Amino acid sequence: MALTIPTWAPVLGDGLPGDTSWRASRPRGGCDDTGRQTAQAQANQLTQYWCLYRTARLSYSATMVTDPAPAEAAPATTARAR
Repeated sequence: MALTIPTWAPVLGDGLPGDTSWRASRPRGGCDDTGRQTAQAQANQLTQYWCLYRTARLSYSATMVTDPAPAEAAPATTARAR
């Protein structure tokens, strides 16, 4: 699972123990360059996750919907002329 957004989001918990970590898809040697977008935005795109960030944890969740049902349409309303 991945999270890709066009801007910053409050999804990191930091100050955690040293055995807590997460990886980012930045090029080798580019771990400090957090201003450049490196998200995988296309299907079947391959990349390396070189950057390991310790004492932080990504804190978001996702729900996989395997059999989505369409939302029911709201009843149509008509305006009356007076």
